[in-house]
Order: sequence, then structure tokens, then C-alpha cells
Amino acid sequence: MEGASQGGADAGRRRPPRFAPTKFAVPARPGAVLARPGLVDRLDRVAPGALRLVVGSPGSGKSTLLVEWARHRGVAPVAWLGLDRADGDPVRFWQAAIAAVAAVAPGFGEEAFDLLTLDGRVEQDALESLLIDADALASPVVLVIDDFHHTGRDVADQLAHLLERGLRRIEVALGSRRDPGGGLGRLRLDGRLVEVREADLRLDEAEVAELVGLLDGSLGLAATDVAVLHRRTEGWAAGIRLAVATMEVEGAGFLDRFAGTNQALAPYLSAELLDAQPAEIRRFLLDTCIVDELSPALAAELTGGSPVTLADLEARHVLLVRTDDAGTTYRYHHLFAELLRHRLGVEAPDRQIVLHERAATWFEREGDPVAAFRHAWRAGRRRAAIDLVDGSVLAEYFAGRPHSVAEAAASLTDADLRAAGSAAASVAVALAVEGAIAEAAALGERVERVAGRELDPAGRLRLLTAREVVALVLGDAEGALALAGRVDGLVDAAPHLADEDAEWIALARLTRVRARVWVDDLVGLDRQHTQPPRVVSPLTHADHLAAMAFARLATGRFADAHDAAQAALAVLDGWPEHAEDLGALPEAVLGTVLLEQDHRDAAEPILRRALALTTPLRRPAALLALLGLSRIRHADGSFDAALALLDEADALLRSAPAGGAMGAVTSARRARVLAATGRRTEAEAVVDGLGAGATSTVVAAHLGFDPHAWERVEPADPAGPTSLAALDRELARLRGALAAGDPGADEIASSALDLVVATGALLPVAEAGAEVLDALRQEARRRPRRALLERLARIRPHAVVGDRAEVRLVEPLSERERTVLRYLDTAMSYREIAEDLYVSLNTVKTHVKNVIRKLEVSSRDEAVARARALGYL
Repeated sequence: MEGASQGGADAGRRRPPRFAPTKFAVPARPGAVLARPGLVDRLDRVAPGALRLVVGSPGSGKSTLLVEWARHRGVAPVAWLGLDRADGDPVRFWQAAIAAVAAVAPGFGEEAFDLLTLDGRVEQDALESLLIDADALASPVVLVIDDFHHTGRDVADQLAHLLERGLRRIEVALGSRRDPGGGLGRLRLDGRLVEVREADLRLDEAEVAELVGLLDGSLGLAATDVAVLHRRTEGWAAGIRLAVATMEVEGAGFLDRFAGTNQALAPYLSAELLDAQPAEIRRFLLDTCIVDELSPALAAELTGGSPVTLADLEARHVLLVRTDDAGTTYRYHHLFAELLRHRLGVEAPDRQIVLHERAATWFEREGDPVAAFRHAWRAGRRRAAIDLVDGSVLAEYFAGRPHSVAEAAASLTDADLRAAGSAAASVAVALAVEGAIAEAAALGERVERVAGRELDPAGRLRLLTAREVVALVLGDAEGALALAGRVDGLVDAAPHLADEDAEWIALARLTRVRARVWVDDLVGLDRQHTQPPRVVSPLTHADHLAAMAFARLATGRFADAHDAAQAALAVLDGWPEHAEDLGALPEAVLGTVLLEQDHRDAAEPILRRALALTTPLRRPAALLALLGLSRIRHADGSFDAALALLDEADALLRSAPAGGAMGAVTSARRARVLAATGRRTEAEAVVDGLGAGATSTVVAAHLGFDPHAWERVEPADPAGPTSLAALDRELARLRGALAAGDPGADEIASSALDLVVATGALLPVAEAGAEVLDALRQEARRRPRRALLERLARIRPHAVVGDRAEVRLVEPLSERERTVLRYLDTAMSYREIAEDLYVSLNTVKTHVKNVIRKLEVSSRDEAVARARALGYL
């Protein structure tokens, strides 16, 4: 079983999902329900661990049967999960399934839920955790998953794996419009799949008669009419219900005109149902179909005070569905809604525009600019729609709440841009919030090209800021800084903007702070660009504090960085619905502060939490977290995992320009991991790909690829700003000088130690290797004792590589073998190693034998020596 599957297209989307309570509510029984005791009995007669599967077309009675069976289960609690399109993401599906079971069995799946959130994909550990929790349930649970067709093969395979392993104490039943396929087919071969299919769900003639009587006993259909209804609906439950609803208006004579195939039945019957309604009902249906969800107040706004109510429609069985238990919100069945909208557009296109205008006005008044934008756009009020975005985009940016403007943005014409270029720039920001980063960049460039010269200063400010924000999200820190410079020039030339557009200026300057950190341009960072914005909302203030924390981190002021990040999170405590977006950067800073101080165990959970909070808009925060996690994996010798995390980082920067600073950071880290595993040729290729700039020179000096590279590294300026980058350069110079036997090494060691003391950073020292660490320890002995230098004496160096051959093993060492190898470099016995790893003694011995064989040695001591030579230790 391959346990892992991707959880989504973008790692920036990994955060705990939110689910409406109605997702887990067992649907209410319709007023008239035909009992299906034979099918219920079939679902009951299964062996433990078997899967129940109900497959049929829309309206065939799948959900009704599952509700009847679930209620028939008696004392066993029922966990209900209704799926939708979003649940096609395997991670979201399993998190929803865990939440469903946890609703009736509190505490279930907490570990698996966290693993899914942190990993961003379905790994075997999460599935194993679910099996463990299922075994630990105090009593059996019935899990019903309806609309399973919204999932894919990955989910089917994973569910089959759990069932084959023995998902004890959880009875699973699925409702689906199609066969799930995948591994679930194996359950059929094993006799562990009980199915109710389309043919089983079709009603026979007697059942049709019974259902008609339950729906409306006053119709008094003759046996011949029942036979016609049965024949023409082919026993399809929804078709029968629709036909009865129509006959309540037109009588049994309707059956003479009732025809159509099963595929065409739903829209055909919906049309017949609509046309057969009294005029006021029909008008109400058409007036209210344009919105996705209806409340009584919105319905009254759209219909202009119609005497018809949603309760009237519910009583008439016109495919109106409650979306909450209280009956305050409703929606039309999607097939019926599509029909209604089509008929409205054909019969009354002008009225359709008026209705969208009414909806836009209502949603704007109710404080929902996102829905207001959608309906204003559909009403043809493009300028008004764009202005709605313009008026709310900053609030939505800082809240991380998307407008859903992608469809509208794609249809903007050049005339639209010329008429509303300033507001169109706001749409570009809205696209970025929505996660359509490339589209946002394209729109910003297009506005500049088509309407840039016609914009007033306020419009140009919006455009330049939008493009600056998007550039940094794409990984183009240099491009963001260039645009920030243009913002400065604009504000200097139009001072009134400082009062009228303070929050746009704040956004531009906060973006510039982040960009300057990425390119290591820290001169003057403490001056005007780090001052609080003149007019700010609480969320803008939180974002300012996060940017300041990032800047303090880069300058090695860890205490200040920690305090600023904590202050940002404290502000967000008052806005918990936005913490999952704006909280990403301060969490990443907190984790990185701990990491730089070599507190790896404390840093990792914080960095993983930061990664889980990031959205596509906060890619730079995700990049910071991924780099930190990769360094942790490198430090503990999990090189494959370190490289996998760098792969994720590179994916975030897939649209960044070649040679950019943000991409160079990940490439430099990749070269160091590759070199530590002895893959010198690959590491050198990565360094060559960095070009001839400062970054490649520093990395080459660190890795010893060029014996003279250290001489070209810029020395730290004692009068310049303290920074982690300056420390990294000094450590690279020191390593090169030591390797060359240069008499100036002591002076460089003194300079490097000054930066260690100034910043408190110890992890970079460990990463520089044993020789550099020894030189710094010798220098530290000449200085007064202090706690930091005492910690320096205790840290362990990481593996580094100089000029040595490629690693060529009989087979590569597995992750578990590498773990055991690190224990071999201790005085622990095999039994003590086994106890520490929670495995058997024989397992440890097997791993040791494999390590000795692959390293082509004959003893434990030789294995350690060989591993040191190859960089594994």
C-alpha cells in the first residue's frame, strides 16, 4: 500500500480546514418516506469489517436509504459525513472523516488530524494513527459517507487499505453516484463488500403506488396510472416525487404527456413543475434563483415583498433544501436552480439584471463585499463591481479572505481597465488573496500597459503596490524592491497621498521590508520604513509587527524578533478567524529564532504550525518555514527528508525569475545537503547554477569546492549592521582560511565569534563543521566566560564535505539505517539502542548488518569510520 498522496496543488494551502456543522448532521427524514426493509436488512447482514456501498444516480434514494439504515442501527452512534467537491482533496477528506467520527466519539483522530495538517498530504503515519484510534474506541461507531463520488482513487485506495488492515469498531457505509473503484474492488473479491446498486433502488410498481399514497393520498391514481408512472420513471424515486408534485396541480392527466429518458428526466420534470405552479409561486422561484443560498430577508429583497414565503415552497415540495436545522436558510436543488436560471435568462433577461442588482445592494448592505461583487458583475455593473473590490480589498488582504474574482478578472476588457484602472489594480490584489498569483501578476502588468499613463497618483499608488505585493509572493524580491522604489518616488512627488492612502502606503512599505530581508539589504532597515503606519487597522498593525519581527531576525536581534512576533500574535488573538493567514510569518519567525539558537526540538513544531497556517498569499512565510525544517532534517542526518522539503520550497518559487535572491537561498541550502551526503557532482552543479554572484562564492567557500573562494568573500564590516548573513560569510571565510593554513585564520575566527556573540546564533556554527567549531572554541577560551560561549563548547558539529570522492555504496542507506548508524557512534549497546528506538533487539541487529554490508566494512568501528569519511556522521 502506497500511503502517501498529495493533498492539494499548492503547499501554501496547508492549514486546518473549517467545516460547517451541517456537514456532519444526519439529514432530516422527508415528510413521506417509503420504508425499504429488504434493503435495510441487506445492509445489516454483513461480516465485521465489511464495507456497505450504495450506488445510484441522483435522486435514486441513496441518501434516504442510508438515513433509514443509520437510524435502524439503534444504540450505535452515527457519524454522518456529507461530501462536496472540495473534499476531492484527500487531506481534506480524511480531516472531514475524522471530524465526523470525533463528533460522536470526542478525541478520535486528533493525532492523525494534526499529521494531515502538518504534512499537507496523506502519509502512512496518519493512516496508522487512525487504525490505532479505531481500535481504542469505547463502543462501535457507524460512519456514513454520502456523495463519495466527490473523492478520487487515492481516497478509495486509502479507505480500502484501512478496511483490509481491520478498521475495527467503525462500520463504514458509502453513498455514491458511481463505483469508487481503486482498492475497494479488492473487497468485492474477498467477499467483504455488500452493495445496493441502481437496480436495487428502483421502485417496483407496488412501491410506486405506496409512495404516491404517502406523498398525496388524495390523488387516487388508478392502477393503470400507477403502471404508467412506474414505466416512465423506471422506478426512479425523484422522478416519482416530481411527477406527484406536478399532478397535485394538473391532475393525473399530466401522465399523458410524461416522457423522457432517465438522463433527461430531472430537467424535464423540473420544467414541468415550474410551469405548472401558480403565477405567484413561479414568479417567486424565478426571482430567487440567482443566489446560492436564500434567507427570508434576502428572498423578500429580491421579490419586492411577494406574499409567497420559503416556508410555502417547502410545503409544496419544490426541491427546496434546508441548509440549517432552524430553517433560516435554504437552497434549491442544483439541477432545479440551473433550470430556473436558464428560464429566467431566456424569458426575462432584463429582470435578471435587476435581480442581480438587488442582490448586490443587499449583500453590500449586509457587509458581504465578496457576494456583492459577484452579483454586481453579473448585473453588468462592471465599474461598480470593481469599485466594490477597490473599497474592500485591503481589509480582505489583511484578513486573507478572497473575493473570488478570478472569473470576472479574466473577462476584463481594455476598455474596463481604461475606465477603472485604479480599481482594476485592486482586483489584482484580490486575485493574489484568492491564490491566483500568476493571474494577479498578469493583470497588474496589463493595467500598467493599457492604463498606466492615464492613472492619477492614487491610482498609480494602487497599481505599483499591487505589483510589488505580487512580485514578492512570486519570489521576485528584487522586482518587488524596484517597484517599492517607484512608490517612494510617487509619494515624494504627491505628498497628499500620505494622508489619503495611508494604508496602501503601509502595505507597500511592509512588503518592501520583507523583500529587503530576502535580498540581505539591511542598511537603513531600522529607519523610516520600519515605523508604524500612520493610519492602521488592527490587522495592518499585526502585519507591521510581523514584518518587523522578520527584519529583527535577519539582523540577529533575536530577543526583539521574538517580542515583535509575539506582539503580532497577541493582536491576532482578538481576530482568531484571521490568525491562520496573518499568523504564518510571526510563527515562522518564532520557530527560526529558536532554530538559529540551536533549539531544534523546540523550533520544529512551531515551524510546522507556521507552514500549516500559510496560504498562497503568504508563500514567503512558507518558504522561511520550509528552509528551517530542512535545516533540522539536515542536522539530524535525514538528508532525503531535507531535500524533499527543499523540493517543496522550490515549488513555491516556480514562477520566480532565474537568479533571484529567494531562489538562491534554497539552492544554497540544497548544495550543502547534497555535499553532506557526498553527492559532490550534484552539489557543484547547483552552485554553478547560482552564477558568479556573492551567494555562489560563499557556498563554494563553505563546501571547499574552490580553495580560493574564501578570499573573494566580502569580510564583515565591524561598523556595518550585524546580520545572520554577515555571520555566514565570516564562517565561510574561516573554513577556507583554516583549510588553506592561512595565518589570518585567527583574526577571522575572532571576527566570527564577535558575530556569534552579537547575534546569539549557534546553528550556523554547527553547520560550518568541526574544524570551524574548534577554531571558535579556541578563540572563546581567550574571552571572559558567558553562557553563550559555554553552549558553544557543548554543541555538536554537522557533517561537511571538502574535496573527497563521490559516495558509491552497494545500496543507499535507508532513513532507518541512517538513524541506527548515528547510534553506532555512541557507547550504547544494541539493546540500549533498541530500547531508545522502541524496536526489538533483532531489528537493530538487522539494521546494523545492512549498514556494515552497504558500507563494505566488517565491524561497528569500521562502519563509523567509513560513515565519517562519507559524511554520514
